[in-house]
Amino acid sequence: MSWAAWGDNARNSFYDERLGMLADAGFNIIGMLLTTPEKYRDPNCEAYADQTGQPDYWCAPTDLDAYAAWAAKVVERYDGDGDDDAPGSPRVAAWQIWNEPDQDGTWLPQADPPRYGAMLKLAYDAIKQADPTALVAYGRCDDV
Repeated sequence: MSWAAWGDNARNSFYDERLGMLADAGFNIIGMLLTTPEKYRDPNCEAYADQTGQPDYWCAPTDLDAYAAWAAKVVERYDGDGDDDAPGSPRVAAWQIWNEPDQDGTWLPQADPPRYGAMLKLAYDAIKQADPTALVAYGRCDDV
């Protein structure tokens, strides 16, 4: 799910509909929480993205607490407990924090393992508060 594209309930219904279709087809869903909204991007990173032709939504978040709060909100929407859930929402029991954070192209302006680790820890704690039974996975790494 894209933090950069997350918005009001009308916009989020896009995710609700697709997750429902996947669940109805028998898939177990792993939610991926990634991308950064403009207000949480470093302007220097946005300039770097423009210069290199990469999408600026891959800029790493400047506010890791805000990312964790958003992650908890998304998890609450799809935890299936009936509290602040999406209408008719399937349960999403596993969540991946970002994807390939070791790659410069998906963690701009460059991979930063300590910063990603800090974000992972904050998101893990926030997700577990929203859904204590959720599985939380680190983002897949290519160069490990």
